[in-house]
Amino acid sequence: MKIAVLRARHDSSKPYPSDRACIEMVMTNAQHTSVFNYWEKVTDGYLDFVGSNLFPWVDISLGLDNVSRGTQCDRALAATAALPGALLDGYDGFFVLSWPGQIKVRNPLEIRLNRRRWIVTGLDAGAGPTLKGKPACAIPIMTSNHTFMCHELGHVMAFQHSYGVLNNGVDWDGVAPFTEGEVYGDPYDIMSSATFGTRQLDPSVSRYRGSPTFVGATVAEWPNLNAFSMGPAPARAHVHLWDAAALKPQQVVHRPVPAAGQTVNFTLTAAGRAGGAQLIVLHPTGEDGLGRGRCYIEYRQQGGWDAGLDVAGMDLARQAVVVHTLADTAESVRCWYRGRILVPLEIDSDLNVTGTPLTVRLHATNVDAGTVEISVSSGVNRGIEIHQRGSDDTITTLDPQPMSTPCGDLITFGTHIMQSQYFYQPISYGFGGFGAPDAGALKARWTVAGVPATGATGTLQAPTPDGTFAIEYALDPITAELSLSSRGGERYRVDVTITLTEADGTGATSATAVFAPVGYFEGYGPGDQLTITRCMAKYAKRAQLHLRDYLIPPGPNPLWNDRVERINEERVRHVINRAATRNRGAAQALSALHAMRYGGR
Repeated sequence: MKIAVLRARHDSSKPYPSDRACIEMVMTNAQHTSVFNYWEKVTDGYLDFVGSNLFPWVDISLGLDNVSRGTQCDRALAATAALPGALLDGYDGFFVLSWPGQIKVRNPLEIRLNRRRWIVTGLDAGAGPTLKGKPACAIPIMTSNHTFMCHELGHVMAFQHSYGVLNNGVDWDGVAPFTEGEVYGDPYDIMSSATFGTRQLDPSVSRYRGSPTFVGATVAEWPNLNAFSMGPAPARAHVHLWDAAALKPQQVVHRPVPAAGQTVNFTLTAAGRAGGAQLIVLHPTGEDGLGRGRCYIEYRQQGGWDAGLDVAGMDLARQAVVVHTLADTAESVRCWYRGRILVPLEIDSDLNVTGTPLTVRLHATNVDAGTVEISVSSGVNRGIEIHQRGSDDTITTLDPQPMSTPCGDLITFGTHIMQSQYFYQPISYGFGGFGAPDAGALKARWTVAGVPATGATGTLQAPTPDGTFAIEYALDPITAELSLSSRGGERYRVDVTITLTEADGTGATSATAVFAPVGYFEGYGPGDQLTITRCMAKYAKRAQLHLRDYLIPPGPNPLWNDRVERINEERVRHVINRAATRNRGAAQALSALHAMRYGGR
């Protein structure tokens, strides 16, 4: 794209902003945060703006009766064309800076409300005019930030508005009756930057906010100190709709919409990161030339131009797997935001895609690697998974007996008193799952040994066959994660059950996990066990054997780990027998270590 940057001053009392400031704000700078740099980066270099030009400042006059964007653009072009040697043909679009972009007008309320006589108001702004048959936009400097500039340049390059949740983006005066619409309703796309889906005016309806911008690097000498609000990236879905060639082929995976009963799995890389697929494109049967019904899935992670995304809280613009479809509007087929699945997961792991039979489900995330594992299916199944994590920690050791391994390491044998803390995170699928931000939250109810856990924190008395035990708990009101803590030295086993319903109380479904504190055990402590294992590996190596070839590593499931310990006990016996034929001394040391590690069973 070759863009002509025109600069027009309408108030001769204001000195011109410097050429350097204009170049760094609009065209390029060392931090690569200019408006042109933005579009270069988010299209992976597909847009390069080679041949664009910054024209000299010119002076124009604007009357109070006509400050439209079209007038600003027309007069800036006429004044620039009058400069000696000015060549304004061959450009793909025009980016017109108006300085200062504000005028002083008579206050219509001055007499009736005893207000000040004059007020300062901004000029009309945005895209829409054409110059020499090419699209243009008017950018008043003192009322335009970086996000707005990127949005309007997007229009000059033929990007359209995106659609999504109901919002107040077209309510220009903020006065009742309040106007709502789906245009500007995408919290993940620069082309919804009028509001990013924010609905905040009508007190009689639910309110929500999308604010995916961040304050970036400043430009020295740029006169508007509030101009550095930046981001987010355009939706990858919108870039693909605009021009499929703007995304590298290896970044895009095309598939037909799954048939009924079929599930398809994908790995997604965060938009803007190197390597891997960044966009899943699902094509409906008989898709027409405009792509009606096409579904796009992308992963938007905090960072880069998406640094303004939140990772927690109530904002609509949070780190998430994001879904768009192509659907009709009054204008034509446009890109619609259909909802998200939060990363990291809270409760709801799936999304029913409006206007399609599709359900998108998030299975696993790797935030450091910038990847997620998802599945797409037609139809809805309902259920709950409980993700469990925690630890059993020694709080004291009774009758400690210092000992030594054959390697010379000091270890302690004794009766270890343990305290357990475990966390239980419910992950639902087939509940809620719709993208509307004002949809009611799922209702969660936990019981421990049949006793309800209510409120944010507390202590419940859990009945068991071995007696009643006090268990401390904490309950996260947002994620519904439950944490349980035992008292030291107490050993028991209780069921931990979650029941989820829709916001209206329907669809009750339950799942159960187990809380089983170790309480105490006689032997070597957890740290000693690692010391013994390292010593065993050392002596196995002397016998030209490798324990890693024999032993099963531990996993997250305590019940599985207990089974693994028993299998490994027998495998170490096998290692000892093999070592005896090669290195008798190593075999003897391994026998002693086996007795320490497994209690001589």
